[in-house]
Parts: sequence; structure tokens; C-alpha cells
Amino acid sequence: MRRFILPLLSIIVLMVVMNGCVAVKKYELKNGYDRLNSEDVESARKTFENIISETEDPLILSQAYEGLGWVYIVMNDLNRAESYFNESLSQNSSNTDAMYGMMICGWISKDWRKLEEWGETFRGKAGKSYSFTKVQKYSTNWDEVMKLLLACYAILGKNEKVVDLLEELPADDFTSSIRRAVNGEL
Repeated sequence: MRRFILPLLSIIVLMVVMNGCVAVKKYELKNGYDRLNSEDVESARKTFENIISETEDPLILSQAYEGLGWVYIVMNDLNRAESYFNESLSQNSSNTDAMYGMMICGWISKDWRKLEEWGETFRGKAGKSYSFTKVQKYSTNWDEVMKLLLACYAILGKNEKVVDLLEELPADDFTSSIRRAVNGEL
């Protein structure tokens, strides 16, 4: 019995330490976003880079790479932003916040095909309860992200996709305007 206690105790201690490290990294991630939101972009960048250099956890890495993507959007360096969002998604292909970041890159650069591709991926993975609040300037919810995709479809002249997506969105001034445009009423 005694020979099982020491290995078991060692495993328990290791699990507690590992969970503590994850909690610290999550705190550091929040700190990075707090710095980004207070416009201390350089400090936010360093925070996310430090997290990346200090962890091997794919979920933490995904979130840190995503954080760098948002840093570079704020810095208007879309190529770097996309690179970091892609790295985030390579660590965690279900990171809908990184997909949303890719959509923002597409919107800012007017790369409608990229916005469409990531918007459709996002639509397939994010639920209607989706909410993004990490970067105040880009805070949003599922309906608003879908309106971005809706605008993209309208720009690309993909009226069937517009009509399909309109059925999922609540009626408001924006969706009503898009509906009238598709029906040739404008």
C-alpha cells in the first residue's frame, strides 16, 4: 500500500502545479487584452509573445497567437494579423474568435473572398450565443458577425446566400435594406 501512496501523491502534486500554470497563463492572457484595450499595444504584444515562449499547451498557445492577431489588426498590419490568426487556428481549429479576426482582416482589406471563406467557417462552428468582448473596439455577437457575412454576400452578388442568411437574422434596418436591395426595391 505504501509504495502506491508516493507515486499517487506525486501525480496529484503534478496535476495541481499544471492547473496552477494554466490559471496563471489565463490571467496573463487577460492582462494582454487589458493592455491592448488601454492602447498599450507594445506591452500587449510582449505579453502575448511571452506566453507563447513559456507554454506548450495548444489551447493557451491558440489564445496567445490570437491575441497577437488582434494586436496587429490594431497596428493595421493585416498580413501579420492573418499570420497569427492562422497560427492560432493551427493550434485549435475551433477558435471562433480567430475566425472572426480573419473576417475582420478580410473586411478591412476588402478581400471579400477571404471574408466569405472565414465567415462560412465561423457560421458552421459558432453558435448563436457567440459573443466577443476581448477587444473592445471589435466587440460583437453572432448576429453582428453574420451581418458582416451578409454584407459580403451582397457585395459579391450572391443573392441566394443573402436570402438564406437573412432567414437566420432578426429584422432590423440593416437586414431590411439588404432584403429590399435583393428584391430590386432600392
